[in-house]
Amino acid sequence: MSGSINDNIGSALICSRLFAYIMRLCFLYEGQYPPYWKWFGTAFSQLKYAGDFEDAMQSGLAAREWQEREKYLSQAYIALGKLHNQSRLAQKIEPGVMRYYTRPFMVVDTQKYKSALRAEIKSESVKLLPPNIGSIDQISDQTDFLENNDIRLRINGVWG
Repeated sequence: MSGSINDNIGSALICSRLFAYIMRLCFLYEGQYPPYWKWFGTAFSQLKYAGDFEDAMQSGLAAREWQEREKYLSQAYIALGKLHNQSRLAQKIEPGVMRYYTRPFMVVDTQKYKSALRAEIKSESVKLLPPNIGSIDQISDQTDFLENNDIRLRINGVWG
């Protein structure tokens, strides 16, 4: 949306963050822990499926207009959907993008993926966890925060 109101810097920042989320999901699908930001791009490039994303990411990050960024984000979303299907973690889902309600923005129906993955959970204790709670690094990527065991234990107490 920021690009559509002529906030080109905001649009570029959002695009960058969405690509980072896609990269983190690639690490998860490949069973790898994403490293500290300093080595994040290097480690990503060594993943088995990184090549499926690099052209879209390079082009999207270099794009000057939000519509072009969106085009490359959509390509990366579709590649991520294919990676989901190759993972065999859950039922296959037809990769694609769709309009965000009546707005002129393309998004992924993440609910389909979330539902398919949750349906494969066998552990009763995991099924009881709130559906939108993930790991601590989804709250923050600050090293001081992530490496502070006292904070992690307190947050776990709130979530657990």
